[in-house]
Amino acid sequence: MTASHAVTLEQIDERFRDVNGHIFKIDQKFEEVMDAIDTLGKSMNTIEKSMYVLQEAHLQHFQITQDIRRRVITLEDYLVDVQESLDFLTLAEEKDAEATINHELRIARIEKANGIEGSAPTHLSDFE
Repeated sequence: MTASHAVTLEQIDERFRDVNGHIFKIDQKFEEVMDAIDTLGKSMNTIEKSMYVLQEAHLQHFQITQDIRRRVITLEDYLVDVQESLDFLTLAEEKDAEATINHELRIARIEKANGIEGSAPTHLSDFE
């Protein structure tokens, strides 16, 4: 080696320190990246737990809603049955009242035809 191309021990030592400094910086960046990945992993775990809680809450809400829906349908069916019963009872009451009026009118006509002086029911006076 010629004197102009000769590398001194001091130059090698300086280069070694430069390379070592770069390796240290790379190592620091690597640690920062690893810390960021760890933080991201913890955040992902928190998000995953939150999603699970939300899914459970949604499922419970859905089940409660379905239960309420079934109860409303049952109540609607019951109300239809009650309405049908009321309609039937109203019709039966109307027929019973009509039969009673017709019966009392027949009795009044028979009494009149046979010359029996009965007391005409005053509540039927409008129907004669």
